[in-house]
Amino acid sequence: SCSHKRRWMHGIIAKTENVDKHYMISVIDTGTKEGAGLAVQYSVTDYPFIIVVNNYGDPIDKIDRALSKEDFEARLTAIRLSSDRESIGKLNQIYTIATSPSLASKEAFEKIVNDYLLTQNLEHLLSNTHWDIFASSVITQYNNGAYKFLLKHQAQFQEPEDAKNRICEIVYDTIIPYIIGIEELRKSEELFSVLEQDSATIAVVPSIERLIELARLRVKGYEADYVRLLGDVVSEIDENYEYPLIMSLDFVADSVDNIDKSTKSAARKLVEKLRQKSLSSAKMLLIEALLAKFS
Repeated sequence: SCSHKRRWMHGIIAKTENVDKHYMISVIDTGTKEGAGLAVQYSVTDYPFIIVVNNYGDPIDKIDRALSKEDFEARLTAIRLSSDRESIGKLNQIYTIATSPSLASKEAFEKIVNDYLLTQNLEHLLSNTHWDIFASSVITQYNNGAYKFLLKHQAQFQEPEDAKNRICEIVYDTIIPYIIGIEELRKSEELFSVLEQDSATIAVVPSIERLIELARLRVKGYEADYVRLLGDVVSEIDENYEYPLIMSLDFVADSVDNIDKSTKSAARKLVEKLRQKSLSSAKMLLIEALLAKFS
């Protein structure tokens, strides 16, 4: 009977390993008004009747008869493989646009990435297979969808320390251009306001508030305060950022005749510290030129 076949499939689903890991299971009573409407919508003619939908709610397969456990597992495997092929195609699209930005507007690209993140299995996204998404400076930028995903799930990644370091890198690369004068600070207050209110980011990224303050001191021209704070920040931040931060003292050097001796001495010590590092000859020439201004 229909009832017997339904019970059979219920038992098969319950016995199938990991089915609830990949699918959300919902049983619809077609005796209700809503259930009867769905039966008409999906042309249900017999029972059991199983509809498999993707994360968008679109039907991607239907099973309209009772199956053995082996046949049911094979059917689900085929569905997942088909879904994986679709995912690979979308992932390739993301990487293609990332290397050729002219293929899509920034808004369109952001939507493609966000849709992908929303429709994939969480465990799959946290695997090393997808790390290139989060490692890419084109795909993952401060406060976009990929960044928010990285921030929310950082502790769940296969390499959580790499995820944390990547968050720091993204934020530092967002703020430091303002400190060194590449970006116009007066246009950045909206960004800094977001950063300051982003408690999750502040909790992960060391010295974020000090970096923002450095940028503000620079535009105000407060050389002495800038040098003092820079010394603190350089001692705390990853050494990969020492060079651009210390070289930002060029704006202090431009006003060297107007700063007191203690400020000049502190600035010189920071530059001398940088000179002691093993750097390229081109960088060393710039360091020596900056040091000469504080001598």
